[in-house]
Amino acid sequence: TSTSVSATAQTYTIVVGDGGAGGAAGDNSGTDGSDSSALGVSATGGGGGGSNSYNGRDGGSGGGTGHKSSGTGGSAESGEGNDGGDCTFPGGPDQNAGGGGGKGGAGSNGTSASGGTGGNGGAGATNDYRTGSGVYYAAGGGGAGWGVPGTGGSSIGGDGTYNTTPGNGVANTGSGGGGGNETAGGSSIAGGNA
Repeated sequence: TSTSVSATAQTYTIVVGDGGAGGAAGDNSGTDGSDSSALGVSATGGGGGGSNSYNGRDGGSGGGTGHKSSGTGGSAESGEGNDGGDCTFPGGPDQNAGGGGGKGGAGSNGTSASGGTGGNGGAGATNDYRTGSGVYYAAGGGGAGWGVPGTGGSSIGGDGTYNTTPGNGVANTGSGGGGGNETAGGSSIAGGNA
């Protein structure tokens, strides 16, 4: 949500939340990003991506679900971001994970079995605060895919993979990393973590 804040010439404390860590090896969800704040306005950190047994986590934007039977993406905080993608082929052996939500759009759902795709990460949104021109920030990471992995949102979220190391979100954009080996894409982290 856009917010106007009046400021005078003085020193202000600005907190940029850390990005959430990827899930540990095995059936573990990613952790949530930390909150950010400046000039009395706060932004909630993004929800961690899900895993085989866990849904995507809620946050500023929701984390995508892993290849969980009937898995659902995490929900976004009202007025901040968008939801993570679901797994739309529950119960089979080769499900594809949902993408993480971004500021500008929800993560896509993972589709059917081995011929399907991981969900793409949600789009980011632009502002000119840091550079003076419109730059994308806060995109979601792509979900891993047994068939075709999902791509990161707005070319700044990390790409999903399968059996290789997933891509990172572009530094200083607050974007989520990609999912790997059937794990979900991370949501965008409000506030611009590396």
